[in-house]
Amino acid sequence: YCWICNGNFICQRALDCPIMPNSTCRLLSNGYKFNIDWDSSISYRPCCFFPESQKLDASAAQHQEFRQQLNAIDSYTSNTCNDCNFQENSTLRKTFRNHSFDWVPEDAELGDASYLEIQTDNTCNGGCIICGPWHSSYWQNELKQFSKKPKEDPVEKILSFIDIQKTKKILFLGGEPFLNDVDLRILPLIDQPENVNLKYTTNGSIYPSQSHIDQWNRFESVLINFSLDGIGSRFDYIRY
Repeated sequence: YCWICNGNFICQRALDCPIMPNSTCRLLSNGYKFNIDWDSSISYRPCCFFPESQKLDASAAQHQEFRQQLNAIDSYTSNTCNDCNFQENSTLRKTFRNHSFDWVPEDAELGDASYLEIQTDNTCNGGCIICGPWHSSYWQNELKQFSKKPKEDPVEKILSFIDIQKTKKILFLGGEPFLNDVDLRILPLIDQPENVNLKYTTNGSIYPSQSHIDQWNRFESVLINFSLDGIGSRFDYIRY
């Protein structure tokens, strides 16, 4: 039932409705990827492919305007969603857009943080050729380039911005996620972990601690992706 349209039917105004989640991609209405910017501030966007972001320290009005702008996007026609359109037209792989309807529940309201990607700690023990100082402290030390450390505690900042109890799927990224405690600070705060899916992307060099395993036992599922691009000398070159 929609109190704006005053009816219980398939809404024809879904793309510009101020309360209904986006009907073409639920990440536009309910996705949050948090990361550190070049100026050490924290920003978010709906997914890792989306080109525009909003600073976390923006005003409440700016956050609301940004989310409503995202929610008004038709992902099938907008240039901002070219990545998903290209992948769907050229491969058989499901895109983030396809998955968004699995990750965001049907009863989610506009702005609920149903899907999270957290990439706010760049501590890493690898200098992978596909990466750089923007996501690796190893690269920063090697190149003697900037150190992106947020001015404020990113975990506290994120938790004060979203309602973690609305979250259904969390992806933890790095750096190397098993070299920081970002997830161990967030997971104990989730009241109904049996309804939440976790995902990690790791280089495979760090074994998760017992604290991780104890937390994981509370959750619906845990998926660990290993970034492995070859074997032998080829792997050593790519994943230095």
